[in-house]
Amino acid sequence: MTMHENIKKIDVYQEKIKVIVVDDVQQVIEGIVLYLSLHNMFEVIGTYNTGNEIVKSKLLEKADVVLMDIEMPGMNGLEAAKRVSHSHPSVKMIAITMYQHNLYLQDTVKSGFHGYVEKGRITDDLLNVMDTVIEEKVANPNIR
Repeated sequence: MTMHENIKKIDVYQEKIKVIVVDDVQQVIEGIVLYLSLHNMFEVIGTYNTGNEIVKSKLLEKADVVLMDIEMPGMNGLEAAKRVSHSHPSVKMIAITMYQHNLYLQDTVKSGFHGYVEKGRITDDLLNVMDTVIEEKVANPNIR
């Protein structure tokens, strides 16, 4: 499926998909926010730099999707995902990671993530992964 087909598929949702982005690197957050702003079906409702911030966020009540880095100082993304999935089970979580190792990625699913995107492939895979996760499937972009 091409990126254009993915955009059309996601565009059928009635309301904008509300997204929170969590990463300890501000440039990564800004890049993801800019990328999502190019697609009118998304609304970024919040950004955070730590796992501690996201687990305390009142915005989780409104969020559809959380895009979260795995490696962050303090509470890492795996622990934050466990807590968010427990307190807000309807929120879909997508890991943003530099890792491809299968054992590590299995930990993301066990922690409550519904999918993952490699940091270097966000523009290639994010729309497809988000669509898959929103459709309530587990997304692994390396399985084709």
